[in-house]
Amino acid sequence: ETWKDSNPTHGLEIVFVSSDRDPHSFSHYHNKMPWPAIGFDALPQFKQQLSMIYGVRGIPSLVILDAVSGQVVVNASASRNELVQATRQGEVGLERLLSEWLNRVPAATIELLSMLEVSCQDSAVAPENGDDEKEKSEDPSPYWNKDNS
Repeated sequence: ETWKDSNPTHGLEIVFVSSDRDPHSFSHYHNKMPWPAIGFDALPQFKQQLSMIYGVRGIPSLVILDAVSGQVVVNASASRNELVQATRQGEVGLERLLSEWLNRVPAATIELLSMLEVSCQDSAVAPENGDDEKEKSEDPSPYWNKDNS
C-alpha cells in the first residue's frame, strides 16, 4: 500500500491468478491480498492460456507486465529469482527491486503516464483570474474538438 500511495502512476498492477481448486480456498487466500484477481469462475477459460503465454511453470509465479501495452517487463523465471534475492534484503531490497522493475517499463508508457499526470495536475489548478463563468463555458482541453467526436 505504501508503494502504491507514493507512486500512483507507476504503470504496474498486480493481478492474482489463482491455482486454487475450489472457491473457498480461492476466497480464503485472495482475501489476504490487497490486489484484484481473476475471478474463480473465470479461471478455467484464462489460466491455462495465461500460463502458456507467460511461461508459468509452477506456483507461486510472478510475471510483470506493462499496464499500458501488456508487454512483459519481467518474465516468470527472472521475477521469481529477483524477488527471492530482494526479500533477503528486507523492505529496502523490495523497494529497490520495484524501482528496478519500473525502470524496465517501456519508454512510451513512461511518457504517456507522465503526460497524463501533468494533464491531471493542470486540470486541478483553479482559475487565477477569478472569472469562474468564463472558465466553465470554455472547453476543458485545447485538444478537444467537438466536431470530430
